[in-house]
Amino acid sequence: MEVGTEEDRQRDSEMDVLEHVAKKFKTYLVAKKKTIMAADKFDLRRQQSGESFDAFVTNLKLLARELDMA
Repeated sequence: MEVGTEEDRQRDSEMDVLEHVAKKFKTYLVAKKKTIMAADKFDLRRQQSGESFDAFVTNLKLLARELDMA
């Protein structure tokens, strides 16, 4: 009794490869999105009225860490 044809095994193997590539691509895109969002937050950060300079600089340093700038 044959479990699956060679064609079925080939298709299953191709689907495994496609799923692996799709997972890697999704991981890559998520990392890019996080980097873009972090860069945007860093770029838009301005000192708020009443915020101390030290608090502002500390926050900039935290944002810079997300960009591997610090």
